Amino acid sequence: KGIAVAADAVKMNGAAVSGPWTMRGGLAGEHLQVYKSEVPGAIAWMPVTGAVEPATWLKVSFSTPTGVADGAAQLHLDVSGLQRGRIWLNANEVGRYWTIPRNDGSACPFSAKECPTQQFYHLPAAWLAKSGAKNDLVLFETLGAAKVTSVGLAVASMVTGTGPTVDVDAVVSCEY
Repeated sequence: KGIAVAADAVKMNGAAVSGPWTMRGGLAGEHLQVYKSEVPGAIAWMPVTGAVEPATWLKVSFSTPTGVADGAAQLHLDVSGLQRGRIWLNANEVGRYWTIPRNDGSACPFSAKECPTQQFYHLPAAWLAKSGAKNDLVLFETLGAAKVTSVGLAVASMVTGTGPTVDVDAVVSCEY
């Protein structure tokens, strides 16, 4: 949890490494502010079509779906295919996701035999751009993802008396 202060205490390949030592918290991408639409400095985003390695930043731009801007529906991020990471929407940190497998498949939606403990993450309407403007969604996948192409946006509308439901036919495809 630290470096000893004694002289020549830190060595690399047998040679002493001198300080001064500093500690910097957070991810390099956070320090570069890659989650902002106008990233300071040049960030080269590349298309991804399949699996991604651990510690990968992903970004997509999309328009606010109909019904979400006026409050008739909610927008959710479907993290199927991802493992563990963090989410930013228009430079606001939404939070963390972790698709730990549910230990009881009988509680899975859509009659699935297996599912994660949480699949959909709410994207606050207050952080979405108005109609016609683009939203930037940035993800940091820490463990690597097998199916980035299965990640998407889902519009959830209220059905009287039954609570929120997700219309899987209204899922908007995200391309990274």
